[in-house]
Amino acid sequence: MPKAQVSDILLSIGQDFTKLGSLLANNKAEVLAASSNVKAASSHPPKKRVKKDIHAPKRNITSYLHFSNKNRERLVRDNPDLAQTEIAKLMGEEWRKLTDAEKEPFQKLANEDKARFDKEMAAYKPGEVKEVATSTAPAKKARTASPSPAPVAAEAPAPTESTKSSKKHKKHKK
Repeated sequence: MPKAQVSDILLSIGQDFTKLGSLLANNKAEVLAASSNVKAASSHPPKKRVKKDIHAPKRNITSYLHFSNKNRERLVRDNPDLAQTEIAKLMGEEWRKLTDAEKEPFQKLANEDKARFDKEMAAYKPGEVKEVATSTAPAKKARTASPSPAPVAAEAPAPTESTKSSKKHKKHKK
């Protein structure tokens, strides 16, 4: 068997890679076409995300959240070095240790809030905007449409002999 030159071998390898690249490109196009057919033939249409109605009543707060809101500040103050996840674990432990009698005030608040939510939901009609806000939170201020005036750039004073000489002096100090 005759010995082949290195350049001939490299030329052959390059041609093989070119053929392989074109085969892979054709195969990729076939795979993409087949996958698009599979997606089109699937029985489930893509899910559309439901937009939240910003005018809907605010959800009710559970008894645990009322307890958490009342006690979080104390736990953070008593354990300043703990992360929020650890504070939440402590909160859960305290809640589980409470008796039904100790949970009663928080359950009462939750029941009142649930009644408020149910009442607001009964009066709520999707897409309808009420003029009076039902929330007890203060309304946010609306932004004004007038643009703020553009700042005027002040011109730098022309260098004087004293500043020029001080710059030279600084360069020589280095």
